[in-house]
Amino acid sequence: MLVLVSGDQRADVKRLRALLGLGKKRLRIAQPAEVLAHTGFEVGGVPPVGHEIPMRTLIDETLGRFETVWAAAGNAQAVFPIAYTELVALTSGEVVALAEAKG
Repeated sequence: MLVLVSGDQRADVKRLRALLGLGKKRLRIAQPAEVLAHTGFEVGGVPPVGHEIPMRTLIDETLGRFETVWAAAGNAQAVFPIAYTELVALTSGEVVALAEAKG
């Protein structure tokens, strides 16, 4: 599963577990080696599209505040612009509330 969250936000794993109906043992953040093994990309460079195996994609609703999103493009130093609506369409992303509450 690929979870897309704005760079100024952090995914709330508890919220994600509740959304998916999974417990601590069934859902956790992947380790860097696991990310590389499953996506072919290192942490910080995983693009939202172009994966050999299609992934279920969840998109945090806070990304919707941007008309254009700058997404990772294969490594931590490369990004590309994509319209938010196009990102949702190309990934078949499910827009949900995933960010940690600030406060």
